[in-house]
Amino acid sequence: MLKAKFDFIRYANCWEDADMLLSALQLPAGCRILSVASAGDNSLAMLSAAPERLTVVDVNPVQLFLTELKALCIKKLTYEEFFKFLTTNSNKNLKIYKLLRNELTVNARIYWDQQTVSIENGIIYAGKFEKYLLSFGKIILPLIHSKKITRRLFEPKSALQQKIFYNHTWNNYRWKWLFRIFFNRYVLGAFGRDPEFLEQVDLKVSSFLNDRSALHLSSKEVQSNYFLAYMLLGSFTYGLPFYLREENFFKIKFNIDALEMKEGYAEVALKLNGNYSHFNFSNIFEYMPLKTFKEFGNMLVAHTRPQSQFAYWNLMVTRKLSDLFPQNFVKQTPPALIDKGFFYKEFITETKI
Repeated sequence: MLKAKFDFIRYANCWEDADMLLSALQLPAGCRILSVASAGDNSLAMLSAAPERLTVVDVNPVQLFLTELKALCIKKLTYEEFFKFLTTNSNKNLKIYKLLRNELTVNARIYWDQQTVSIENGIIYAGKFEKYLLSFGKIILPLIHSKKITRRLFEPKSALQQKIFYNHTWNNYRWKWLFRIFFNRYVLGAFGRDPEFLEQVDLKVSSFLNDRSALHLSSKEVQSNYFLAYMLLGSFTYGLPFYLREENFFKIKFNIDALEMKEGYAEVALKLNGNYSHFNFSNIFEYMPLKTFKEFGNMLVAHTRPQSQFAYWNLMVTRKLSDLFPQNFVKQTPPALIDKGFFYKEFITETKI
């Protein structure tokens, strides 16, 4: 993973479901949280719980610049201004940015001053991964289905009707063929993520993602999945991520000063200050060799207190603290929600004994 470049936005959105995260952790007011930044969305969502301190870490400084800009928008703008700035293509975005830029840290300001196109287009579209996903919806999907058919995928139907629609209309030979080409290991690694991020994966990537997609697209849950709508339709239709919803905006704004950001690995921040009770590790274990994951687990054993809560996702690589350290971590029952990040193999929450 150290070979991967960290000088651009990899993810402009968090593709892990914040509703799952918050439901699982049940964050009490006044808690202290350590969270991997990614695009900042889920870290910002956790501010709604009124923590005493939320420390956001990332090895990619640009992901922290993105989180910082989103947080500053929440702090300084109205909900309508904030939402439009992040999600719409408008020349007004640059005017808003110029009003905000002096309140960014120096390095973040230097970075964003050079990203006028991304700002104007709406920063939730600025990531490498997002451009990869959107290219599927714009270029590949029209070769498979019309816009009318694509919108029918999301229309209200019974569970049986959704399954019939998927099997008889959606899952045709063009979908099967082009999906497997576009989401194979090489294309995903080169244009979506990074080959280094797939180094620990020992399964056939396209088959795994096809199977996960088939399960979800043939279920009724697809009808309200704003992640999937972004991928196929180009925007968060049929709902919004937690931090973008108006009903959560003011809770996050009220607690925005609890946020602090640190560049580097999560274990470094933890060793400097072990006084955290709740942890969001996103899917960082996916990238770790087993030896490194064991070392990370040993560090958590040494530097976290009993009853600490941990949440993270496994995508294509199985990494569970409770499997390697059953004497130190116990797996909790996951929340009774359907994960909108349908491509993930498992969402895991654990408690330190």
